[in-house]
Amino acid sequence: MLFCFTALTPGLEEQAAVSFTEHVFLEDHLEGWCPTFGPVRHFMELVCLGLSKNPYLSVEEKIDYIVWYRDYFDKHRDVLEAAGTLGPGVTKVPALEAQ
Repeated sequence: MLFCFTALTPGLEEQAAVSFTEHVFLEDHLEGWCPTFGPVRHFMELVCLGLSKNPYLSVEEKIDYIVWYRDYFDKHRDVLEAAGTLGPGVTKVPALEAQ
């Protein structure tokens, strides 16, 4: 017997057409701007993990959070470089591109 479980949160009915994979696999939105290793990458992976477990946000809202962090890290790039928190061998946050 196959049980169809719908995990729709009230008020988010429009998300019914969105695949669960878009809600869960958010790391693709880090590509192109986030370092591949180091503290910034680790932090952003944890952000993605937390967002993936949040049933109260739409996919667009989750992506907005990731974009906010991208803009924040870009704005504070000089501090990250001075602190050496971009990871071993990384000298700067890769250039940001509009998504």
